Order: sequence, then structure tokens, then C-alpha cells
Amino acid sequence: MKYKILGHTWTIEFVAKDDPRINNKAYGKSCFGYCSGDTREIFVGLYQKNVIENTLTHELTHAYMDDTLHYPSKKYDAEFIAEFCASYAEQIVEDTKKILKLKGEN
Repeated sequence: MKYKILGHTWTIEFVAKDDPRINNKAYGKSCFGYCSGDTREIFVGLYQKNVIENTLTHELTHAYMDDTLHYPSKKYDAEFIAEFCASYAEQIVEDTKKILKLKGEN
């Protein structure tokens, strides 16, 4: 599905647990999901409902960070994280709920 995040169109896809797109080689293991800021794609593995919701929220956080920050190598201190959460946490959780509803999850 296509979904707008901060004015940018992202593709969000729910994929099988063994889909290679969630096999992050950087971690040397399969992950629950993956976010690519370069291609604006999010992949979420089809696990149980609570894992899907948590993973989608996690990957949306990466997407928000990718679309608001232009310094991927920047070190994030506690003050930055607190400000980011104050600014975007509620919207990220709302987006998670909207996307899951569009997907057909209640």
C-alpha cells in the first residue's frame, strides 16, 4: 500500500516471515521488519498481531526519522530523543492504527 508520511509517499508491504526483504544483512539475522529511507519502503513480517503492530510502529519511527533528519550518522542524545518523541510519537502511533485498519486488522 502507499501511505503519506510527512508529505512523502512511502510503500508499506506486509510480507512472509521468510521474505528476504526483512533479512537485514547488517544484523546478520532475519528481522521482524525493515525500513529503507533510500527507497521509502517499509516491509513488515506477518507475525502475530502484537508483533506486527510493534514492528510497524518501530519501522514508522525510522521513516519519520529518515524524512525529518538528513544526518543518518548523527549520534542521538537523550535530549534529541525526548524532543523527537514529543513531536512525533502520537502521530506515529495514529499512523500505525490507520495502516492496520487499512490492512484489515482491528
